[in-house]
Amino acid sequence: MTATAEPPGLPEPSYWPGEVAAFFRVDARTVRRWANDGKLRCIFTPGGHRRFPESAVRAYLGEQWVLPEERQ
Repeated sequence: MTATAEPPGLPEPSYWPGEVAAFFRVDARTVRRWANDGKLRCIFTPGGHRRFPESAVRAYLGEQWVLPEERQ
């Protein structure tokens, strides 16, 4: 899965809550809860939607995990 089209002004590739949920195999509500609790950094688009920067997702996954697009 690759990062979806970026709204203008985002500094790096980012993911929607559902995409992050798929990486962790949890529900998107869990991802939102992690963001609310400060465990997973997110940014908000001008429209108020959450996006999760790739660097934050990688940091939370840990170094032993790879994002799906990196698997072969």
